[in-house]
This record gives sequence, structure tokens and C-alpha cells, in this order.
Amino acid sequence: MPEPTVKKLSDKNTKQEMLEAYQALAKQLEAKRQAELNPERKTEEKKAEEALKVAATVAADGIDREIGA
Repeated sequence: MPEPTVKKLSDKNTKQEMLEAYQALAKQLEAKRQAELNPERKTEEKKAEEALKVAATVAADGIDREIGA
């Protein structure tokens, strides 16, 4: 039976492996959170995002008008 290859451990490898594991776990938690959101909360989040977009647009337009006046 061939022996499994063993990766050499170094500070850089260990750090990279920890970062990869953290990122994978973060993605899993985000997916789980999205799956658990109820429809009302999703609707509220969409409304909040749209309101922020509109507010940013209106604020920029208002500044342009004030400067141009």
C-alpha cells in the first residue's frame, strides 16, 4: 500500500490552510443563514437595500443641484 503523501508544515502553509478553512466555514454559515430567513425578513432586507440605493441617488442629485445653483 502506498503511503499517503504528507504535506510539509510551515508557518505559511498552516496560515493558508487556516484561512481556507475559515472562508469555507464563513460561506457555509452564510448559506445556512440565507436558507433560514423567512420570506418577511427577505422582503424587509430588499426594501432596505432599495431605500439605500434611492437615498444615495437622491443625495448625489441634490448635491449636484446645490453646486450648480
